[in-house]
Amino acid sequence: MNEDIITKALIYDNQVQAIAVKSTNIVNKAIKIHNLSPVCSAALGRTLTVTAMMACNLKNKDENLSVTVKGGGPIGSIITACDGALNLRGYVDNPSIMLPLKSSGKLDVSGVVGSKGKLIVIKDIGLKSPYIGQSEIVSGEIAEDFANYFAISEQQPCLVALGVLIGKDCNCISSGGLILNILPDCSEEVITKVEKCSSKLLNISDTLKDLSAKQFLNQLFTDDGIQFTEELYPKYNCKCSNERIDRVILSMGKEEAYKCLKEGELKVICNFCNTEYKYDKKMLDALFN
Repeated sequence: MNEDIITKALIYDNQVQAIAVKSTNIVNKAIKIHNLSPVCSAALGRTLTVTAMMACNLKNKDENLSVTVKGGGPIGSIITACDGALNLRGYVDNPSIMLPLKSSGKLDVSGVVGSKGKLIVIKDIGLKSPYIGQSEIVSGEIAEDFANYFAISEQQPCLVALGVLIGKDCNCISSGGLILNILPDCSEEVITKVEKCSSKLLNISDTLKDLSAKQFLNQLFTDDGIQFTEELYPKYNCKCSNERIDRVILSMGKEEAYKCLKEGELKVICNFCNTEYKYDKKMLDALFN
């Protein structure tokens, strides 16, 4: 149960697809890389979790999707990305922002994210142009915003539940999520059952603390004809490299790159993993030649 795993299943006589994920390790790696405040850990953790569940439906390992959540709150933008091999990464503009707890004692994710802005998803699946979908931020709680995105932009009605539990030491105790996709020709009776599931998912991070994703689904749908179809293993893994950064420098153009030399050195820092790449004039000469 220490491993982050996505478990996929069919329920209610194959009328609904269930995707569950445990993402505790992914969130803890993001916390360590970006030195996130607790509320930023929850916001980025929820977004990384739902991004992983979306990416598990990509058909090829070299396909990619990216997510931008920009709700106008003090966190700024939340950016996540994942490929078909489930290499996941993400960052926020302002990782150290802190807000008072809500009256319920919970982290104020909606307050830090904001509720006036856009959720944008870009999918590069090998076509001539990438698919770009967007919807309005409806609450800033992330789960509701993605449920709205699926309904509006992808015409896919579904239930989305996300949870990130942060301890007093600012590390993630438990993180995970669930997407229930209502498939074509689903009966009204089953749709009602899916809607009623939401009341069981209010504290999903607490529930997942001692369960794997598969055990979680079994516990929820043991009497609903559950059929497990696939298990996948997402991980926080940035894809930056010297070769990729070389291409970034080349795309700047020679004149702009040399302008950026400060004290004889050009520095490029990857937002996703904070790795620093340094170029001196000799290296730029070799790159552009």
